Amino acid sequence: MKANLLSRFNRSIKDSSIYAISSILNSGVSFLLLPILTTYYDPTEYGTYSIIVSISVIFGGFFYFGASSSYARYVYDNSSREHKSAVFSQTVNISLLGGLFMILLAITFGNTISNYLFNSFKYYIHFILAALGTASGFFVAILHIVLQFDKNPKKLLFISFLAVLANFAITYLLLVNYNYGILAPLVGILISNLIVTTYLFLNYYSLYDPFSKMYQISNFIRFGYHSSIGGILFYLVDYTDRLLINQILSTNDVGVYSLGYKLGFIINIILVLPFSQAWAPIRMEFLDDKRQYEFTSKIISYYFLAGVVVIFISSLFGKNIFDILFVNKDFSGYIKIFPIIMSSIFIYGIITISNIGLYKEDKLKYQNLIMLVGLIINIILNYTFLEQYGIVAAAFSTLISYSFIALLVTIISNRYLHVSIEKFRVFSLLIVMLLLISINSFSSIFLDLSITQKLIYSILFFIMLFMFYIDTDEKKLLKKNFILQKHYKYMKRF
Repeated sequence: MKANLLSRFNRSIKDSSIYAISSILNSGVSFLLLPILTTYYDPTEYGTYSIIVSISVIFGGFFYFGASSSYARYVYDNSSREHKSAVFSQTVNISLLGGLFMILLAITFGNTISNYLFNSFKYYIHFILAALGTASGFFVAILHIVLQFDKNPKKLLFISFLAVLANFAITYLLLVNYNYGILAPLVGILISNLIVTTYLFLNYYSLYDPFSKMYQISNFIRFGYHSSIGGILFYLVDYTDRLLINQILSTNDVGVYSLGYKLGFIINIILVLPFSQAWAPIRMEFLDDKRQYEFTSKIISYYFLAGVVVIFISSLFGKNIFDILFVNKDFSGYIKIFPIIMSSIFIYGIITISNIGLYKEDKLKYQNLIMLVGLIINIILNYTFLEQYGIVAAAFSTLISYSFIALLVTIISNRYLHVSIEKFRVFSLLIVMLLLISINSFSSIFLDLSITQKLIYSILFFIMLFMFYIDTDEKKLLKKNFILQKHYKYMKRF
């Protein structure tokens, strides 16, 4: 059993590393553009851009109808090509219908939304472009899930690289050379997504049949509907703070907060998203294998370990790195925001592992209900503390809301399918994370340390993790792998 467990863990690590590269490529272009956007935009312009994207993403969560989630749920029901074609065709048709509705909505109400949010009609075309980009992004999500379940990472890496290159080049050209302003990144996203959409249809054209026989269409839509509602609620929790900051404070504050949020979201790119992408097919493939729950318990511990390491390094060295990239001092308030947001995204990400009971029993409606309560908590906290404490209050509201959601989802999911948690390992790391947040938010200790001091603290931190967190069996395994690697390198010389 241990050999089987180790084999699955190695597979998870291998898949995670592959999909991590793809995730970094797909989401990384927005981070590559951040130094350019914050140089050519002031906080108000960047805040305006963030709000337009926020509105588009929220509506996209609804009109996507959870299509890729339904694909992931039902594609393994039968191994035949006919079945895969039916599930794929349903997924594409639902996404196509939702995308058309979304674009029509933007054309019809774009002026009204622009005037309501910014007291101006000049952002009408921006909302239409944002809707087009989000709708075409539906098919990007489909391609990713299909290639993941087909275990074809090379194609995923290739198209991801091509799309990122196009996005960056177009955005940079339009912004720097042609002064397109806020339109530039919206056009870049649209063209990038259209490239991926074209690739999807060219490579999977033989699978697509617009008139294919429907497969469990009511269950398919119902499952996707619950996932869609979950997506909407997630985006509402995720973006409501920016809308409330715009209403209660200013669009300038939205710009500063959005930069901090974007930097905190780095953990989603390098850990949460690639891990969830690698975990999804494994979870479904071994859903009825009871032995996987021991493996799941270990994975939760390793997930927490990786997350706290990322948060520690970011808290300690973040300002040194970001001060080089972001020369516009009007955005300096981001430094207090990003570690809190990073911790929030990390904690929320645990539900991709811990909600296995809800997932297996098709009880995701309970997760949606919990997220609705989390959204209400987020709104109440923002309305109560935002005006007095500024954008830091919005960041802590997000942390509290996401923590509530993750905790309650884990508890309720365990009622349907119990997955034990290594309590000491998990809660000790949570305490470390909260300590890091407190130091960064309420003191200047990290800001006052020299690079040499930070390096010394980092070495001590990793030594303590190895001594007190890694158990005896894991230390033996690490030692064995280290010896094997040295032996392999030695033998290659001959």
